[in-house]
Amino acid sequence: MNRKPDHILVADDDPVVIKLIEQSLTASGCVVTSVDNGVSALSELVNNDVDVVVTDITMPSMNGLELIRSIKKLNLTVPILILTNDADFSTVMDGIKLGALDYIVKDQSAAERVVYAVAKALRYNQMVEANQELNHVLTQRNKELESMDRHNRRLLERFMLLNEDLSGKMDEASIELGQRLAEITALNEVAHAIGSVLELDQVLKMTMQKSKEVMKAEASSLILLDEDLKSLMFYVATGKYGEELAKLELEKNKGFAGWVTQHGKPLIIEDAYEDER
Repeated sequence: MNRKPDHILVADDDPVVIKLIEQSLTASGCVVTSVDNGVSALSELVNNDVDVVVTDITMPSMNGLELIRSIKKLNLTVPILILTNDADFSTVMDGIKLGALDYIVKDQSAAERVVYAVAKALRYNQMVEANQELNHVLTQRNKELESMDRHNRRLLERFMLLNEDLSGKMDEASIELGQRLAEITALNEVAHAIGSVLELDQVLKMTMQKSKEVMKAEASSLILLDEDLKSLMFYVATGKYGEELAKLELEKNKGFAGWVTQHGKPLIIEDAYEDER
């Protein structure tokens, strides 16, 4: 399936600038809509899907800063790039504060640099959309985990009531209950981290730390496969030797992690010191 070309809106009242930018962006595979004032630009944004806006500061009807304000008032998330002369630098800073992503100085290489700036803005927009989707998924998972937590707590309450008649097994039940509560507490903390922390590294580090605590393990680690280097890298490492492990690079088919990578199956080991893998 062919990818839809990126739609770029260019607003500038200088027909020479418009023509040069149109030629460069069209040559790079974009679809370009050009207007000579802010009012027309805003109308195009409201009525059509636009991936990036490139706007001049000085235009009739509605200038660039007014256009940016209007875009933000409408809660449109489209990236905005400013076209400017050297003398407009203070105005450019005003535009950045209003929400513009970057600026391009109008000089002999402006048309070429617009192509690179637009590509950068498109990548930025993709990252924003991916982050929004990830936040949505994490929010849904958090709700599911909270529902599981409530269900587990109800089960625990019933379990405790039943255990009132089983005094002979109280010690064993207390140990199991303590472990279960530790697991639920760790699960809760990880769930809240997922729902509130945008940085994936922090969530993964917290998850591995809580896993180590719940399992009463000496250490825990998350190892990822580097497809380019064909090797295994410690993405998260906890415990006494965590810092040293984080610097190591493992061969793809060696050790426990190598076995899992090679066979594509989970592996549970009772005694890591005795297992020859």
